[in-house]
Amino acid sequence: MKKLLNRLQALFLNPYVLSGLPAVLLFLIIPVEHKRYVLEQHSLTVMNANEFFVYEDLTGNGYSERIWFRWFPDRARTSFMIVQNESGALYNQWNFPGDFSSFPNGDFHVSGDFNGDGANELFFFTVSGDSLLLNALFDLSDNHLGISQRLITRLGKGRIAPDPTLFLTPLADLDGDGEKELVFAVSSGFSLEPRRVYAYYIRKDSLVVSPESSYRIRGLAMDDLTGNGRPEILITGGATGNVSPEEAVYHDHANWLMVLDHHLEFLFPPSRIPGLYDTFVPFSIRRGEGGRRLVGVKLQGTSGETPMFYEFSPQGDILSQKPIRAPVVSAFASGDHKGRKIIALTLNSHDLALFDEHMNLMKTLPGMGLSTILHADLDKDGRRERIAPSMRNGKLIVFRAGFRQPASIEADWRETNRSVASIKWNGDHRPQISAQLGRNHYLFSYGENPYFYLNFAFYPLTYLAVLLFALLIRRSMRRQLQRETETERKITELQLNMVRNRLDPHFKLNALNAVTHAVRHNQPEQAEHALMQFASLYRHMLLSSGDLRRTLREEIDFTKNYLELERIRFGNRFDYEVSVGPGVNTAIPVPKMILQIHAENAVKHGLAPLKQGGRLRIRAEASDEFLILTVADNGMGRAASRQKREKDLGEIHKIFREDPISTGKGLEIMEEFYELYRKYYHIEISARTEDLANEQGASAGTSVTISIRLPHEPPGKRPRKA
Repeated sequence: MKKLLNRLQALFLNPYVLSGLPAVLLFLIIPVEHKRYVLEQHSLTVMNANEFFVYEDLTGNGYSERIWFRWFPDRARTSFMIVQNESGALYNQWNFPGDFSSFPNGDFHVSGDFNGDGANELFFFTVSGDSLLLNALFDLSDNHLGISQRLITRLGKGRIAPDPTLFLTPLADLDGDGEKELVFAVSSGFSLEPRRVYAYYIRKDSLVVSPESSYRIRGLAMDDLTGNGRPEILITGGATGNVSPEEAVYHDHANWLMVLDHHLEFLFPPSRIPGLYDTFVPFSIRRGEGGRRLVGVKLQGTSGETPMFYEFSPQGDILSQKPIRAPVVSAFASGDHKGRKIIALTLNSHDLALFDEHMNLMKTLPGMGLSTILHADLDKDGRRERIAPSMRNGKLIVFRAGFRQPASIEADWRETNRSVASIKWNGDHRPQISAQLGRNHYLFSYGENPYFYLNFAFYPLTYLAVLLFALLIRRSMRRQLQRETETERKITELQLNMVRNRLDPHFKLNALNAVTHAVRHNQPEQAEHALMQFASLYRHMLLSSGDLRRTLREEIDFTKNYLELERIRFGNRFDYEVSVGPGVNTAIPVPKMILQIHAENAVKHGLAPLKQGGRLRIRAEASDEFLILTVADNGMGRAASRQKREKDLGEIHKIFREDPISTGKGLEIMEEFYELYRKYYHIEISARTEDLANEQGASAGTSVTISIRLPHEPPGKRPRKA
């Protein structure tokens, strides 16, 4: 078990494994956008407030023509349209009465090949007075419009002026004759009329209108709900509260599930959905083999009612409803690449929440809220992308099918009341998105991100960077350990130098002199005792020569042994006293020879010249933070000792001159030892020497005070070894 734990510890401390955790944290913290598709701004043109560009492929050659619409509100509300080819050459210009300023959503034109001749016709609406007029361009070389000022309906007055809103769909063949019809809805704000769906049979110049309704239309969608090969029309609407139930059957004090067949008749009687000041968006969802089912989302309005998801029977009856616990302001649906229907809800005008067809939340896309959608196959892979100018978020967003892999780009609006989007087809080259957002007209390019796969290199590169950092730290730590080892080696070398300075030849000579002194005075017992002291001292020094520290008790005992030998040598001309104050922990580690070196200096330079009465006092005391060691003698003092060494020609003077310690070298080594000790152990240590004086001011000896900050070590920790 212990071997397994050791292996696991070695594994997790391995820098290659240890670097994995911070690398994963960096992966989570640093946002890396793995966008497979990107949007890039190609151009920006600032337009006048009453003009804009759109692009439509009218010739069917794969290149879009640029169509320039402009109106003159100060010239009896007239307008013109200019069409240019892909090279910028002018096809023609058409002037006509009326303008486009009455359409707040910018949805007033659509193109399509209604007769199957391979060329697209352009249909557009204008407002002149209280009339909604249809115009159409069939032939670019013709100076006259194919359809000019065809009256569609009269418009209500609204509060101040007519307030129509148009909703157009792609051209569709409603009657199965091979030619497509123009299908659109006209709705109004404060006016009661019109609020209808229209089908214009182009070849017949015939107009079909949906049944009377006062429901406020907000959008159209087409789908074959019955499987008969003809499209049905789903109406998105809102309960605006302008027409009361007493004024109309299908009023706008409620929402309605309204579905029209290809004759523009109700597929079933509209189903009433309670609610006021909110919007209802219906969808069709595939059900089994060839069948469809109806669902819908009631958005949050100013009434504060909870948004709701509904399911309906084929006859329009409500089967179930499910509250949506979020502030939903718009709803869209799209089939994904697997054919499943995805419902996208814009929350708080900012985020986009994606649900499956049973309204189970799949994911949320922050900052991707939508208000309108344009469909086009931008990369020519056979699947149409969803193009969404998001004016509230200041972005243009393009989604793949099923609202997957969004690509977005920041866009600036100078006005916030109109967005017009179209596609500029460029033959075999990548198409571009034309987006007029307020007065700013942009061309954006959409395609695969050429650096998409390079983004994945972020992960191994991040891991390698963390690993390199870890290896550098490891190398730095090794160097630090090497420096500490070198410092320790140097301390040991200095300590051994100190030992050699005392043992060879000086220390042994002093000890042997003590033995000789006892023999000469016929003191065999004292001589034997001196030899035993010398042997014990010498053995202790050799055995502990590798230690940097020892306990205070061991240092005191060592110093006592040394002083005993010196007393024998000098014929007991001095006495010594060692005292340990209360509260002093004698097991505390101290630098080796910290007492002995100062005791030796006190004997040699202070007490040895005295004939008698010498006294050496060694004391250990403790304060809250420091261990205080004091070595004091009543010798002749440093100044007198220095003078005596210079003048005395006796044997003692000669010995001192030959002795390295007598020159002060030992104290120099000790000072360097203190400095290295502080660096290595991070323990503060200092020594202070004072000259003592009697009452008459004469020299009375020397005192050395050593302060060692008490270490904070765990109990039982052994001193470090060299």
